Amino acid sequence: MRLNRRAFVKAAASLSTLVGGFPAHLVAQSSVNKPPVVSRELRALFETSISIDALLYTQDNAPTLSAETLEAMRVSGQTAAFWDVGISRRGRSLNEALRLFARWNEELDKHQDVVVRALSAKDIQNAKRAGKFAMVYLSQDASILNGELAMLRMFFDLGLRVLQLTHDTRNQVGNGYRDRNDGTLSHFGVDVVERCNELGILIDLSHCGDKTTLDAIAISRQPCVFTHVGCRALYRSLRNRTDQQIRALADKGGVVGIFNISEWLTTDDTVNLNAALDHIQHVAQIAGIDHVGFGSDHSMEVETAANVAARLQLSQVTAAQEIENGFSEVFPKHVLIQELNTPFRMLVLADGLEKRGFTASQIEKILGGNFLRVFREVVDS
Repeated sequence: MRLNRRAFVKAAASLSTLVGGFPAHLVAQSSVNKPPVVSRELRALFETSISIDALLYTQDNAPTLSAETLEAMRVSGQTAAFWDVGISRRGRSLNEALRLFARWNEELDKHQDVVVRALSAKDIQNAKRAGKFAMVYLSQDASILNGELAMLRMFFDLGLRVLQLTHDTRNQVGNGYRDRNDGTLSHFGVDVVERCNELGILIDLSHCGDKTTLDAIAISRQPCVFTHVGCRALYRSLRNRTDQQIRALADKGGVVGIFNISEWLTTDDTVNLNAALDHIQHVAQIAGIDHVGFGSDHSMEVETAANVAARLQLSQVTAAQEIENGFSEVFPKHVLIQELNTPFRMLVLADGLEKRGFTASQIEKILGGNFLRVFREVVDS
């Protein structure tokens, strides 16, 4: 999808006011050493609950755990994350994915005192008891299969437990949300869905096009998930999920993870935690409290100011394409919620939910209970 001259000029004009010294509220200010002050009751709830962030990855997309990431894992109090181990600046090819999975397995072997590879819900629960961080391998694009169904079993054996069928654009499986024409699953896509059900791989539909999303939900015998999305009813973007899709997913037992990608949460010039809470509350209201969770869609540790600036710049450029094609409404002024830009984000989220009036049992489900339940149902069965 090419950026036309009018859209590019508009994006460039907007960029000039934001990037060369981007807004101060985007500068990373959180500290690994400064957990939020919360009530004693909430702290106790958090310490006994299983918390799962449904999408994390390293800031530089490298298959290594830096000292900062390891420290964030240690101090966060978070139990687990679905971790994109198939992402690289080299793309998402079969050969690159094989390299990355192998490197990640080697990396986790080096840091068994901090992090464990989770192949089942039981592994996540054991990690909680041992005070370790559980990493669930996820790939955000089934293009790593290279159109070969047999590759799915190979990646399963390497540790894959969550597979997003498509990323932004069409692959051999189906359509992404940014494709010019919407379309259903391909014949190969149907085979992938059925094989995931057989193997015990949780299907993620976060970036899929509308028809591919509903098709996959209908065909799958197991619950599917949105690991990191917003609600289109609150922000009109094809990247976000419709109420129809959310209800269809929930009706089959799935879970919706609301992300910390603020450009798709609100059209306001500034953003705070309420934006994410609004989307969580919306899912709870239309689909039920058993079907909502959280997925950051960024790194475990604090996102650096330089990284936030780069993400904002990229979002400003791609926004021109999305607006031109009716995918979105406005140019983003921000890309994440600063209160959640911390290793303690799950505790920050819990505090915000408590202040919104959610009960202890509801908070426990949103923090990770719901994702643990669907993960157990699909992967451990």
